[in-house]
Amino acid sequence: MSKIASSRKNDKAVATIIGISTPSEVALIVDPKMARTHPLELGELVVVDYPSNLVPKPVIAMISRIALSNENLIESLIKSPESIERLKLLGHIEDGERLGAEARILGYLDEEKDRIISPRFPPYPGAKVYRAPSDILSKIFSKGHITVGDLRSHEGVKVKLNIDELVSKHFAVLAITGAGKSYSVAIIVSRIINKLQGSVVIIDPHEDYVPFAKNKNIHGNVVIFSAKQTTGRQRIAFKLRNFHHGELMSLLEIPENAIIQRELFSRAYWELQHSQKDWDLTDLKSKIDEIISALKAEDTTKKEGNRLENSKYGLFSRIDLAPARDVLTKSSELPVYNPSGPSLTKPNQISIITLTGLGTKTQQTIVDLIARKIFNAGKAQVRNEPTIHKLPCAVLMVVEEAHNFIPGSGRSSGILKQIAAEGRKFGVGLGLVSQRPGRLDSDVLSQCNTQIILKIVNPYDQQQILRSSESLSEDLLNDLPALNVGEAVIVGPSLPIPALVKIALFDGKLGGKGVEITESWKKALERQKSSSRKPQKYEDDFDLD
Repeated sequence: MSKIASSRKNDKAVATIIGISTPSEVALIVDPKMARTHPLELGELVVVDYPSNLVPKPVIAMISRIALSNENLIESLIKSPESIERLKLLGHIEDGERLGAEARILGYLDEEKDRIISPRFPPYPGAKVYRAPSDILSKIFSKGHITVGDLRSHEGVKVKLNIDELVSKHFAVLAITGAGKSYSVAIIVSRIINKLQGSVVIIDPHEDYVPFAKNKNIHGNVVIFSAKQTTGRQRIAFKLRNFHHGELMSLLEIPENAIIQRELFSRAYWELQHSQKDWDLTDLKSKIDEIISALKAEDTTKKEGNRLENSKYGLFSRIDLAPARDVLTKSSELPVYNPSGPSLTKPNQISIITLTGLGTKTQQTIVDLIARKIFNAGKAQVRNEPTIHKLPCAVLMVVEEAHNFIPGSGRSSGILKQIAAEGRKFGVGLGLVSQRPGRLDSDVLSQCNTQIILKIVNPYDQQQILRSSESLSEDLLNDLPALNVGEAVIVGPSLPIPALVKIALFDGKLGGKGVEITESWKKALERQKSSSRKPQKYEDDFDLD
């Protein structure tokens, strides 16, 4: 008798291995007595019996497929529902039920090496399969830093994520609207702050995370940044003087074929830079006016003057309509780190960058500038460059609605791709949150090694996820549409083995909830009825003859 079987003699086997087994997959027949009372679940973790002389530890497998059949219900005999009723008169037709299943072998925990080892050979046909005991699963899933929930099929077994792996190798949270993306991110971020006093920057297009600032259960500092400074919010500001010539032309979207506009801009830019004074876009436009006046004085031909004036108006229009206009300033600069004042990054701080009300291009521009600032500060810190713009510590940058910022093109795509590829070397982690993974750049998604996937029903989105993940199998992919709200498949290096997890409830409020439609109609009708009872005054009376 194997070591596992003998050590579990008081536990009843739930299934037996049948057919041809491989080192990675086995077919099972479930005990008929359990088929109706306590059947195996999709995604449940079980222990497969291996000979003790070959594998010294319990081998964990995940149920990947379940199918129920009935040998007494022969298809050729079933012509109508009445046929089944007649068969019931002959005896208990449920006695013919057979619950078949397939399981994927995951491996056993080597406590000395602190990792999961996959067996190199298959279990024997006829070997028994047991429900995985909580003590073994708790050992496997207790290796991380923060708890994000319980195993779905093993309530009470806490699932902890390894934050070193999660942040340094990046992660993605993917789901349809309303499936629990923001709650999952809120759990991760709040526990990173409360337990590890980390540094997190959240790109928040719809103010989902602004309520963090009033949440007493978040023990760290929460700072909200927006394009315009208001009460309780810091301004996102970038000093014009700190931009290189080419960077600024790109931000102001001056096209390469606009030769005269670029020439006027370049002359104005260099004259202002040589003045050694701070300047803004108004100063830039004034300097361009000066340059044009001087050029017209040198060349008095009307044709040249008209050409310069037309180019000036086109250039001014680009400057006035530039998406970056609101965040480009004369003297203010959002510091990467300031130990005694507001700054973009700081230990034990969540920085929330709100983008509500801004157009897509403006949002992409701000994300580009902030991500570039963080990434360059990370490089400066690691390389010990002579600059004050250095990260104080590793930083996690979470990007909500990521499909709008890394769609394969767009202003913010380049720097986010670079962070995904190189951020680990410079202490910059990336977390992408999206309801449309099919629109995310596939290279970036594939570099998010940990994937937290909630309910996904769109086949195109599912295939994009499957292509991007080395750890996600076809069977787990097929389970995504059946997930309930708040349930997630988690795969990747932040967990020892893939798991189906019931995400913990977030102790606080979040924004981003949709309008309750029927309640909205009900309240609007009540307001309308109340208003109609009041006497109405009109400025004009109309006589109808």
